[in-house]
Amino acid sequence: MSTKSLAVCKPTLITKDWQGKTFTFREDGYFNMTKAAREFGKNLSNFKAAAETIAFCHELSKAMDFISLLEVTKGRYGATWGHPKLAVKFACWLDVRFEVACMLMIEDILKGVAVVTMEKPEESASVAYAKALAGALEQEPLSSNP
Repeated sequence: MSTKSLAVCKPTLITKDWQGKTFTFREDGYFNMTKAAREFGKNLSNFKAAAETIAFCHELSKAMDFISLLEVTKGRYGATWGHPKLAVKFACWLDVRFEVACMLMIEDILKGVAVVTMEKPEESASVAYAKALAGALEQEPLSSNP
């Protein structure tokens, strides 16, 4: 009886700092939702159980023919990874400014301008947003009412 060893190739992880918090993305755009919820002091289970989230996931899965929008890893370093389209909705639930930053970070990853470290900051939508946000924050704080 022969035994074959299967090599498991782990995706490259990209860490991104934002407003003193560190977030993790995979090179395919999937986002570590467990870590992000912790960074904002929120319970990921509340997001996953919300009727709006369930409906969104159902419709998005149908529209995009996804097998799964979430990937859950178990164990000591377990996490819930969200598809980029779900990650943006999740980021919106966490914080409106983070929602915008997250959308731009995912764009950078998918365009190939972010790989482990920012390789092309002059082309980075998230770097440009961070600079604009810093300037705007100096001028006027974000109102909680639009």
